Amino acid sequence: MKPRRLVVATAVVFIFLVVRYKLLEVRTDQLAKQVEEEEPNGASAVAAEDEPVTPPRPSKVVVLWTGWRSGSTFIGQLLTRASNSTFYSYEPLHMHGVQVLDEDSATTRSALAFLKDLLLCRLRHWQRRVAYLGNLGKYRSQNTFLRERCVRHRQQWGLCRNASFVSEVCQSASLHVAKVLRLSLRWVRPLLDDRDIDLRVLYMVRDPRAVLSSRAAKSWCKSPSCRDPQTVCPLLAADLREADALVAEYPQRFRILHYDQICQQMPTVLEDTMAFLGLPTTTEQKNLLKYEKAYFSKSFIEKNSSVQAQLWRSTVSFPGIVVPTQQHCRTSLEKLGLRIFSKEEDLRNLSVSAMVRTPPRL
Repeated sequence: MKPRRLVVATAVVFIFLVVRYKLLEVRTDQLAKQVEEEEPNGASAVAAEDEPVTPPRPSKVVVLWTGWRSGSTFIGQLLTRASNSTFYSYEPLHMHGVQVLDEDSATTRSALAFLKDLLLCRLRHWQRRVAYLGNLGKYRSQNTFLRERCVRHRQQWGLCRNASFVSEVCQSASLHVAKVLRLSLRWVRPLLDDRDIDLRVLYMVRDPRAVLSSRAAKSWCKSPSCRDPQTVCPLLAADLREADALVAEYPQRFRILHYDQICQQMPTVLEDTMAFLGLPTTTEQKNLLKYEKAYFSKSFIEKNSSVQAQLWRSTVSFPGIVVPTQQHCRTSLEKLGLRIFSKEEDLRNLSVSAMVRTPPRL
């Protein structure tokens, strides 16, 4: 009887967890729908006059601007370790789904307005969006500065969904790091032009063959702007053109990071990047770079990126991903100093470097 009881108990627990997950999924979908219906100016919770004109905010704001599967989880965590009081906004535009907002539309303008207010820790007008993000376990787990302050108050996780409370926590941080996906790079210009934000932007780009190889294994990556080279490559080319212009116009506030180059010279690039940001290089950051073995765990951050960055070459489909990506992204690959693989044998041979030269401005 005992084994039977164990099976029954296990089945009950499993059913409970499935039902709980589905309920949370439905709740998240409902919040996302509400967010989409929110006014573009975000005025959904508090009248504008209730918001301070110049609220206190972190002394420095760093935005990591990139795309899915570009090494941003590792680099984002590296940046957060520059301070022990970092407010980390992890994918704050998650509610817009798996798409790249490129066109000038009400949706894009609303996303940009929210992002600006987020960087200013001015969130009281955006209760629905804050509630949506507060329901995401990944968002809470990445922002340890916020999470620790939520649990201090008698385990009231609801505080992580309260716009006023989150605004206050954000304002108390000494550093604000935001990882921004889902926006074309041209939309960073209004943020750089805004004198209210002490902003530094790191635009990180990775070999699109590696990016599309990684995305192909993700069930959530179904949209053309996520997995179709015919859509992804023109977006990348436009971002790279914009990046060149931004480097020339904002040399002290905008920088390009090439993930493939970072992985080859991680300690040097880290020191240089921190100097650009006006931030110290910390012991916690250096500890992330000491691992000598590549790990296949999807959630394991502490790994040797110089090895990890090339693992895609061992498993990617040459005819299915590499060939079409090289066809549609050829100009961008050449601009990034990356090798065009004409033979599958060269692709698989990791002694043949994918990077043939250091790109200009990097």
